Amino acid sequence: MRRFVDGIRSRIRPRHGFRGVFHDFEEAVRNSPPHMPQGYDVPETAEYYGDRLDRLQHDDYPALFWLARVFEGPPRRRRLVEIGGHVGLAYYGFEKHVPYPEGLEWVIIDVPSVTAAGQRLAESRGRSNLSFANDLSETSDGVDVLFAAGSLQYVPSPTFPERVRAMKPLPAHVLINKTPVTDGESFVTLQDIGVAHCAYRVYSRRDLIDPLLGMGYELRDEWKKERRLEIPGHKDRTIDHYSGFYLTLKG
Repeated sequence: MRRFVDGIRSRIRPRHGFRGVFHDFEEAVRNSPPHMPQGYDVPETAEYYGDRLDRLQHDDYPALFWLARVFEGPPRRRRLVEIGGHVGLAYYGFEKHVPYPEGLEWVIIDVPSVTAAGQRLAESRGRSNLSFANDLSETSDGVDVLFAAGSLQYVPSPTFPERVRAMKPLPAHVLINKTPVTDGESFVTLQDIGVAHCAYRVYSRRDLIDPLLGMGYELRDEWKKERRLEIPGHKDRTIDHYSGFYLTLKG
């Protein structure tokens, strides 16, 4: 019976479905349905993607390619900060295919329910070079690589470029993957993740990439991930693919 009921609910309210178009996160939160939690920081999200741990997805390969090039440089201490790295999906998945340089420090920024589970997993696996934090400001100094895969859409204000601008010094490498980007105007929608509703940002290219170029970054590569985003009643906001970008600081 439980499986039958869940199946009916999934048809009425499909997981990962979207609703509404809003100006910012605050407006989206105000319009979030009251019968479910709002935001990603709920206990169930720490259990997501368990089937992907230690495995690469096909859309990981562009990021893997560029990280491998970064890690090929002269031996030295390197610090990678990953926004929204969950319990370490990329860290564990990539290490089988890319030799991590000696002295690499990998820091994951995520919500408390996820970072607590990630820290326990890292300790159980003896990973002393993997750590967790709940805000970029806690670990924004001396970052070589700033990495975000499928996470910028969940980050509230300030915007990603504003957060990068506040980092001193600026990261030498910025690597973005699996991010919805539009040629139109930026907007925020609501995503149903099954256990909660999350405000979900769609950046315009002008608002995401142009500010980074203005800071002195050079766009080295970009790629597409085949994924469609549709919002009922807002056909003009449809996105046919998600995007990835690799930027390096000039000089």
